[in-house]
Amino acid sequence: MSLFTQGHALIIGVGADLTSTVTDAKDVAAFLSNEAFCAYPDDQVVLLTEKDANVQRIVRELESLAKRTDETSTVIVYYSGHGTEVQTEHDDIGYLLTNGYDPKQLRQTALSGKQFARLLKKIPSKKLLVLFDCCHAGGYDPTQIKSAESLTFVKSAMPQEALDMLGSGSGVAFIASSRASEKSIAAYPHSIFTHALLEALGGKSVARQDGFVRLTDVSQYVGRRVPELVPPQMGIVQNPVLELDRADNFVIAYYAGGDLKPKDLPFDDLRIETEPTVVNTPPPPMQVSVGSGAGAIGDGAIAGGERSVIVQGDSQGNIITGDGNIIGNDNIIGGNKRVGGVDIQVGSGGTFSVGGSIVGGDQINTNVLNNQIDQLFVPLIRTMMKEATGAAMPDAIQKVEAIKAEAKKGDKADDEKIGTLLQSLTKLVPTAITTIASTFANPILQQISGPVTKFVLKQLNLN
Repeated sequence: MSLFTQGHALIIGVGADLTSTVTDAKDVAAFLSNEAFCAYPDDQVVLLTEKDANVQRIVRELESLAKRTDETSTVIVYYSGHGTEVQTEHDDIGYLLTNGYDPKQLRQTALSGKQFARLLKKIPSKKLLVLFDCCHAGGYDPTQIKSAESLTFVKSAMPQEALDMLGSGSGVAFIASSRASEKSIAAYPHSIFTHALLEALGGKSVARQDGFVRLTDVSQYVGRRVPELVPPQMGIVQNPVLELDRADNFVIAYYAGGDLKPKDLPFDDLRIETEPTVVNTPPPPMQVSVGSGAGAIGDGAIAGGERSVIVQGDSQGNIITGDGNIIGNDNIIGGNKRVGGVDIQVGSGGTFSVGGSIVGGDQINTNVLNNQIDQLFVPLIRTMMKEATGAAMPDAIQKVEAIKAEAKKGDKADDEKIGTLLQSLTKLVPTAITTIASTFANPILQQISGPVTKFVLKQLNLN
């Protein structure tokens, strides 16, 4: 397995109000440097997320990219964050909003399209791919901007100045996640655009299996795949924007570490919430009382069981369920047990319908618990992508998925199987021990872990 030595990348995930941009950026960087897939040299892939994705650091890394590359280099610049156009009384100015930007001082704290274009022009490569996964402009309140000029923020698919300043034949290709009038849809484990991009880079896009993925492979696949991934019931569309006429059909990367046959991709299938939860919308008026002495007061209040009382003016209120047990702030405490997040536990005696799911006796909402377990194992899967080498990577991912599947069985999980899988996983990828430790430190997995699993963890000095 060989490295794609001419590959260089700068990967930016702004973070702040867009936490998913960090996840997307980390996964793109890990995939590019994974020897089983794109095989870029690890020290030639620079990742900037959250506070590191500030304007000064981005400018510095773009300048560094220009110094360490030449005309034969293949270069990827990936940006996940807010792309916006500021409409003033005199001009329209495109910006990439960096971490820590100040809407009152955009010129100093964000990256303008003109500045971005100037930095790109310094990169000598004739094989430069610029990728924008820009969500709908947000995270700021235009009414709070104090300026001599009237500013209006609108979404921009990509900075127009960059397109204008980079003429034909410059060797630069641009792909943006959506048109300016559309939203870029977030999902799990990646945004729709980033998911399609990783599929393309992993070989699902290739016209011929010669070991390389090319610009037209990626652009045509992403252009077709993104609209396909949007569930029809959402009633919206997302169409990537392709600007390819400035570059030839250059090779971007290996798709299988130099092998000819594409490999199974090391991430979960895409999951999209087709009916997003509406925050702070109270439920319809409803009062239900069940059992001896139960009382319910207020819209949406439900009381069940002996001496149960609920006082709830709206959907955010605290709930008292008898004998001093309290439900509030998304936590439920009862029977000396606490389930955080949006898990729900109801003591023996009643059966309730919560969010369309039936919860009764000592049951926990299964869908919610499964989603939480999926999230718990995301860092471990990313570690496998980053640390596992060669043929060990697919095996390691498979073992993590098997552990996750057992964990979802709750108290019926095969404790011995989990312990055995953990042992073999640490032998495959010894550097994953720290991530395993943090994963199994979570109270949910602590509850599921039986004596064999706990013994294995102790033997690994994880407890």
